[in-house]
Amino acid sequence: MARKYMFKYNNRGYDQELVLPVTPSNFTITCGIKTEVINLTEVGDLNLPGTESAESITLDVLFPIQKYPFVTGPHNPDPYVFTEAFARWSREHFPSRFIVSESNVNIRVYIESIRYGTKSGDGTGDVYATITMRPWRELAAPQVSKAPTGGNNARPGSAPKNPQAYKVVSGDTLWGICRKFYSQPTLCWKLAKYNGIKNANLIYPGQVLKIPDKKELG
Repeated sequence: MARKYMFKYNNRGYDQELVLPVTPSNFTITCGIKTEVINLTEVGDLNLPGTESAESITLDVLFPIQKYPFVTGPHNPDPYVFTEAFARWSREHFPSRFIVSESNVNIRVYIESIRYGTKSGDGTGDVYATITMRPWRELAAPQVSKAPTGGNNARPGSAPKNPQAYKVVSGDTLWGICRKFYSQPTLCWKLAKYNGIKNANLIYPGQVLKIPDKKELG
């Protein structure tokens, strides 16, 4: 069974769900850190790891004008219905949910851009597009620690942090949960191990996870 690539969009009560008519051969997710290069006399260049860089997701898709045998999703003879939807989502600056069946990809994203057109000499009228997305990230207010008062000699931050509990809801993935709490989705495997979960791709609504301090994940 072919994987399904779908997008769910809900903005101010306007709901729209798109399933790509043709399953892409692959998708690419890029993540990493910003690296600063410093040159030291008689030593040379040193690469210093910096903060986490913005991730990006690239998807090459085909919107066919005909219902070919390889069309696995809903077919629309007007391929520009799809391109107009993605362009509108991008203009509205509102995230949609990107889901790939049979994978751990279930994340909210911004449609950064869509580039589309026909191929010269193709003659079919099919539309080829490249969709670029950026994962949505919730902005949280920074927490300010209060300095201890009175005779308490403990230093700020010296007290151990107890893991907080998080109840899984429908649509959650460990990848997304780690993005939310740690801003580092690749910690999903360590969080799974911390909670005794053998398969990081299998969590279910109602399950309660312990979310420890990042340092406790190792």
